[in-house]
Amino acid sequence: MENDERDLIEIFDLWNSCKIQVHRVFTDSAKMRIKKRFKEGFTKDEIKHAILNYSGILKSNEYWFTYIWGLKDFISSGMEKFLDTKISQDNFRKGKKEKINTDLIAYPEYQEVR
Repeated sequence: MENDERDLIEIFDLWNSCKIQVHRVFTDSAKMRIKKRFKEGFTKDEIKHAILNYSGILKSNEYWFTYIWGLKDFISSGMEKFLDTKISQDNFRKGKKEKINTDLIAYPEYQEVR
């Protein structure tokens, strides 16, 4: 198996292990979006780090962020918001002036977690 394919599977497995939105099938569309991020210069470890940050924020009562993406939409639209742990925690912490995140309005497939 090619390194790229192993990296894709590792990202998919991490996503499902976080139980954000478990996918039964790793679609070609999701694979293509991850490969696109690789071509943009993001590493496997950066993507995994963003997934873990997102999962932690999503599941904690300390943060107001409650929307979930599927893997392919997270990779395309949400990942960059969670690359830096401190910035994402500061941005989504309760008690900070909460405002409507207009980036989220464009994605009707979001679901509330809480």
